[in-house]
Amino acid sequence: MPMKTMCARFSSSPFRFHGWADLYWQEYEALPNESRETSVAYLLLCRTIDIEFKAWHREAGGAEGLIDRFRHDLMASYRALPKKHQTLSLDEVDLLTKASDAYTQVAFESFGPGAADRAREPRRNPVKLEALTRKVLEYGDKLALSLW
Repeated sequence: MPMKTMCARFSSSPFRFHGWADLYWQEYEALPNESRETSVAYLLLCRTIDIEFKAWHREAGGAEGLIDRFRHDLMASYRALPKKHQTLSLDEVDLLTKASDAYTQVAFESFGPGAADRAREPRRNPVKLEALTRKVLEYGDKLALSLW
């Protein structure tokens, strides 16, 4: 007898996505200082940005197909944001491009032995990415407050 599978679809508010981004940030902040330059830390920062951008898309009304449309391509997600949300400088966009390249190569869900090492290259700068992530989250905080 053939089985039928069901697909559940749900909608989450921008607040939920913002909250999930904050959780990834908290996980990053909980890392010991000596672990802040590891690939795992780098990927936590990328995940934080990824989820925060998805919150911004939801705030702008672009929720349909959000996860499938961008997957983990940070740059595609950023470029698709309304212009008023594209607040990064050229240097920050360059940094985001490098982070996006590393993040899409690793595929966060298939994280396993050695996978994170593909994200760690000399050109990656976790200190700058931490500052960028903080800026993204602060802007997200302002957006969330404006929705109240």
